[in-house]
Parts: sequence; C-alpha cells; structure tokens
Amino acid sequence: MNSHNNKIFYASLILILTIFCSIYPQDIESTNIQTSNDTTNSFFLQSNDSTLNSITFSNRFKHTLNDSFINFSYYQDLKELLYYFPGVFINELGSFGYNHGIMIDYMDHRRIEILNNYATSNEPLTGLIDINTLTVEDLSRIEYINGVKSFLYGFNSNSGVINLIKKKWAHTKTFSKIRYSESAYEETSLDGIFSKNILSNWNTTIGFRRDATDGRYTNSEYDSWNLRFVTHYTFENQINTYFSVAYNQKKVGANGGIDLDRTNPAETYDRLKASVMFENAYHKTAQNDFQLGLTGNLLNNPLHLTNLLLYLSNRMFYFKNIGSNTDTTLNYIKNHTRWMGIKFDHSTNLSDLLLKPELKLGFEIRSSQIMQSSIIEYKRWTQGKITADLNISPLNIIKINMFSRLINYKQTNAIDAGMILEINPYDFISLNLGYSHSHRIPYEIEQIFNETQAQNLSLEKHNTTELMFTIKPLQNTSFSISYFTKDIDDAILIQPNLENNTKSDFKYSTSGKVKQNLLNFNINSNIWKFEGLLNLLFNIRDIYEKPLQVHPKFFLFTEIYFKEKLFNDKLFGKIGLRTRFYSEQNGYKLDNRYNIFYPNLNYILGDLLYMDAILFLQIGNAIVNITLENILNNECILTYYYPLKDRSLRLGINWRFED
Repeated sequence: MNSHNNKIFYASLILILTIFCSIYPQDIESTNIQTSNDTTNSFFLQSNDSTLNSITFSNRFKHTLNDSFINFSYYQDLKELLYYFPGVFINELGSFGYNHGIMIDYMDHRRIEILNNYATSNEPLTGLIDINTLTVEDLSRIEYINGVKSFLYGFNSNSGVINLIKKKWAHTKTFSKIRYSESAYEETSLDGIFSKNILSNWNTTIGFRRDATDGRYTNSEYDSWNLRFVTHYTFENQINTYFSVAYNQKKVGANGGIDLDRTNPAETYDRLKASVMFENAYHKTAQNDFQLGLTGNLLNNPLHLTNLLLYLSNRMFYFKNIGSNTDTTLNYIKNHTRWMGIKFDHSTNLSDLLLKPELKLGFEIRSSQIMQSSIIEYKRWTQGKITADLNISPLNIIKINMFSRLINYKQTNAIDAGMILEINPYDFISLNLGYSHSHRIPYEIEQIFNETQAQNLSLEKHNTTELMFTIKPLQNTSFSISYFTKDIDDAILIQPNLENNTKSDFKYSTSGKVKQNLLNFNINSNIWKFEGLLNLLFNIRDIYEKPLQVHPKFFLFTEIYFKEKLFNDKLFGKIGLRTRFYSEQNGYKLDNRYNIFYPNLNYILGDLLYMDAILFLQIGNAIVNITLENILNNECILTYYYPLKDRSLRLGINWRFED
C-alpha cells in the first residue's frame, strides 16, 4: 500500500465530509456528550430500564456500557471495550484486523454468543465471531451477562452473552459524526455517520468504516470496508419499526505467526528480520446482514413491551496459501454459510399485583445452511427454542428470578431451567445465589473433526452455580465478588492434532465430564476527580487437567483516570493508565486456515504486563484521544507465536457536528 496516497485519500475524504456536513443547518435531538460530572462517564456498568430492543436481564446480573461512556473510552475496535466486563478474556494476536479469540470465564466462542442488535453473530459452521464486522460508532449501549442465566438468550450462550444495541436515530435536521485514528505501521481507521429525519417520525442513517494497516511483520497487511444503512419509522410514539443492511469485506495477511525454526531467537521481535510461517497466505471475508424489526407497546400499555425480529446473514470465508506446492486441501479453504431466523418476545410488568410479577415469554426459530464448503457438503438444518422468564418479589428484600428454555435440534428436545435468589438486606448490600442446568448444541465443525467419528454428538450438559456478593459503601463505588462452578457432562474439548498432513491442526474430543471453578472480582469507583475499574479473574480449577495450564491463574485488568475541567469548563480532560497482567500459561495456538484456537502443549508463556497511557481532551463536540500503547515496550505474546504490539503512539478524534 502506498502510504503517501493513503494519507492523501483520508485527508481528502475528511475534508469532503466536513464541507458536506457544514452545508446544512444541523441539530442534534439526542443528548450531547456528557461532561465529567455525569455519572454515565464513570466506570459503573449500569443497569438501565427495559428499553426498545433490549435484553431484559435480571438487574444484578446485567452490565451495561452506554454511548456516553464509550465516547470517553480508548478503543481501536470492539475488542478493547469488552475488557470492561468482568470475566472477559481475549486471546490477542497482536495485529490489527486479525480475528482475536473472545472468551468469557475462559470458555471459547462455542459457548458464548455475541448478538448484533439481538441477532446472533456466531456463524453456524464453526461458531466463530469476527468482531471486525461489528462497528462501535452506531451503538447505543453494550449489554453483557455471564453466569447461570446467560443460556436463555441464545442457543449456545451457556457461558455468556454480549448484546450490541444499535441507536435509534432521530434528528429533525442533519446530524453527522466522524471518528478517525492512526498509529504505527500505517494503521488507520475512519468511521463516518450521516443521519436525517425524512419525516418527523421517519429517520434514515447511513454509515461507513474503513480500516487499513501495513502491519508490523511480513504478510500482516489488513484492508477492510464496512457500509451500513438503517431506517426507522415510528407509529404514534408507540411502535418502532426498522430495517437495516450492513456489508463487510476484509482481506488480511495470514502469516501464521513467527516461525521459530527459521528465526534467530534474538530477532523474534525484529519486524524486519523475523520469519513468519506463511509469507503468501491470506484470509478474505465478505458478510452481509439484514434485519427487519418491530418493537413497542402493541397493547397500547406501557407495562407491555413486544419485540419482533427477522434476520438474515451471509458469510463467505476464504483461506489461500499462494504458490504452495502441497495438497490443495491444506492450502485452500472456502466456506459459505447462511443463517436466518425469526425472534419474538413479549414482556409484561404486573408490579401492582401480589408478588410484583414480571413475565417475559419468547421464541426463536433459526434456519442454518452450509452453502458451499471445502470440508463438508451442502447441509441445512433448523433449530428452535421457547423461553420463559419470571421475576417475583415475595418480600421487599427478596427477589426470585425463575427462567426456562425448551430447545429443539435435529429431532432432539431438551429442557433447561434455572433460578436466581437475590437478597438485599440493605440498600448497599446484595447477595445473589443462582443455579442453572442447560444444554449446548455442537457446531458442525465439532462433528467433522471429532476424533470419535461419531455420527451425532450428544448435547453438552452444563450445570452452573454462581454466588455473588455486592457492596456499595459509597454512592459511586461498588465492589463485587462472584464464585462460579461449572460441571459439563459430555464435554467436547478442543485438542491439538499431532498427526502430520491432516486437514486441521486441531481436533475435538468427547471428554466425559469436566469441571471449572473460578472467581471474578470487580471494583468500580468514581471519587472526586478520580475514576477507576479493576477486574480480576482467578482460575481455581481449569477445564483442562494439570499439569497443562492452558489459561492464566490470574488475569488482571485495571484502568485509573484523573479528570479535570479547565478554562471555564470549556475544556474537559482526563489522563490515565490501562493495565493488563497475565500470569504464566500454556495459552493457545491458532490454526491459520480456520481461525480456530487450540491448546499449546510445548511452550510456557511467562508472566505478561502490558500498559497503555491514555489522554482524552474534549473541546466542544470534538474528543481528541492520544494513547501511548505498550509504554514499557515489553516483548510479549498471548498466542503462540504472535507478538503483541510494541510501543506505539495512537492519535484519534471523535467529532460530532451540530448547531
């Protein structure tokens, strides 16, 4: 890529957009960017009221990042924002555009789901989630739940759910927004949004995103586009209908990490001298998503809320190793998958009755297809679920949440159920005890690469117990500790495939029963001019047996900021540190052909400390971000053998145009 032409292109595009947006008189009906006096800018993961198109979680098991918080958060893409949620762990690959491995409570993509405005982003062949296709700038908030209740919101969300709620745009005059950032190795990101009400109750919004980098190492170039469109129409302020389209395409060099056999150990972190596994391989992905939804008070009663969603997604994935003379099945992979469905739920609040019941009923029917694949013939199947969620309050200090799910998959029915008991003896103390029994549906790739060669794998059976204690000694300070136990019967574990010349570097094994025990610590505080967050994940017992330590014993994530308003409140700034600490682990390797992570057996990754220094400055409706990434310039890896980014300076601006 020509870096000079690239910079001219971005500068010209920003100039054109600025002139175009300045032609019209502009107004924003939505809330302006909040100052530091607003608690929404603190690190509190707040529980919002039920709103349109929202997952109605139990309050004590719901965490939310709203858009006011996101505006003052450091992020390159969605990945950085997920660290704010307790239990999230990410197998990072160190390069922009790679498909990093998202985990919740050390459970991989097969047991978690990311919902894009309520529709699943996990593709049906592998269950993978490509977070590069999920944009941040048009989000109203991010909702998160882990633990005993998460299974209720997806088919395979037994360990956690992340729900990305899109904004309902409403601007009587033109609104526009630009976010631009750049960093080392010609890394650039540009996101633009243009929104306008055609009628008082009809809004149309378009957006785009462009990402590119030359990469630190050989064959790590990345180039991607995102185009999106959404239109909302509201009937008498009671019912909101919407239609959205999104298209994503990307190409990224699939270098497979550093080749340690061909690299001098002293040159492993030298971007010019280190050799990579694949110098000419690449991944290419194209995906489009369609959604048609309705949400509102169909019964003309604010105590009743109805959601209806139709969704359709197509995904094309290619892996190609150019110029290789070996078997083409090892060097060319093509997977075309499609999934579509209908999702419905209805919530009723009867708080004026005895026990103050709140009831939510719903169903989902999903059809999945493997249209074309290098590893399996055409296949189509349908699965469905019916859910019920009841909250009652027998006493003022006691709440009981009971929930259940009936799933159908390949003529197999399974019933899941759980309960959460919440006790609030004082306003600042909460104790939660929960248990659930749920099933997980194996993905098709687990069947294809299963070492038992069984025709039909059994559903995984998850038994989860959670005990959580929360205390809020001050208004803007909270401390919580959660203890999880999980027993999985008929567990399907991913293992390294040690055979040579196979179609994959990994395999799946049916391991009978496995156990997991872990602790989550979370501290949020906003005192005077300081705000901070701490998440600590303590791995007591791993699903992989010793002596293998696949996951770190400790994973610590912290952020602390000092904030201040200057020049008669015309300038707001905050400066701070973000820290990630990982204890030693075996970690994971990556099958470069399928983007599948599997345990690393032959190398111990030592303790790792990664720190960023971050500065935010708000002037009017512009937020400037300056970040010094990896300030210690530590040479470290999380995934074998993909070095994390070295010390780099990142500059960014988030600019909203208004009168």
